[in-house]
Amino acid sequence: MPSKAPLLESRHVCRRGRNEEILLNSVNLTVRAGERWAISGVSGAGKTLLLRSLALLDPIDGEILWNGQTVDTRNILDYRSRVIYLAQNAAMIDGDVFDNLKFAFSLTHNNESKWNERQVNKWCSLFQKDEQFLKRDVHDLSGGERQIVALIRALVISPQILLLDEATSALDSQSVNIYERIIGEWLDEDLNNRAIIWVTHSPEQRQRVTEREIRLSAGIMQGDAD
Repeated sequence: MPSKAPLLESRHVCRRGRNEEILLNSVNLTVRAGERWAISGVSGAGKTLLLRSLALLDPIDGEILWNGQTVDTRNILDYRSRVIYLAQNAAMIDGDVFDNLKFAFSLTHNNESKWNERQVNKWCSLFQKDEQFLKRDVHDLSGGERQIVALIRALVISPQILLLDEATSALDSQSVNIYERIIGEWLDEDLNNRAIIWVTHSPEQRQRVTEREIRLSAGIMQGDAD
């Protein structure tokens, strides 16, 4: 059974625009181990803003707690290596696929993570990508291939929470199924320490991959997310 202790909490999280207008309004969310959350709402409701706020990629008002501890300058680097945001348009560093997969291991706060070549090759194989794929320049990749690289790059450093923002939007249906399978297996491997929050415009995907739902309307959360 999933642990009852929260992995992630947002307390009265607000996000303001350039003119100080409220974009997210006092969002309270508790994510426990083993949970599979969806964030839904119409375009412009604040779904991406909420995911980015949970990842602490943008300035926010309010508080984010990770494993019961407030995230601040002392632990934010560790937090960002364990709570990973996967964007629709995956950002890449210059170089080939291998350079991008290994990049996180060059960062001090990932010293405890271990490169697992066998696992990387397994994930690539599931997507029908051979060893030559690792040598491809990222500028030559399709949008879907970049989404695959971003997923493997995140999983290889053993995160606790994945924040998925339309992260399969550029994939064909077969690759979407493989992506969802990999996420499901990753989560099931350690239900006491992992969770996902997924934004998707597909009701069918939402039904397949999530069990709980946050609804946003104009930056305001509808209902109770505790």
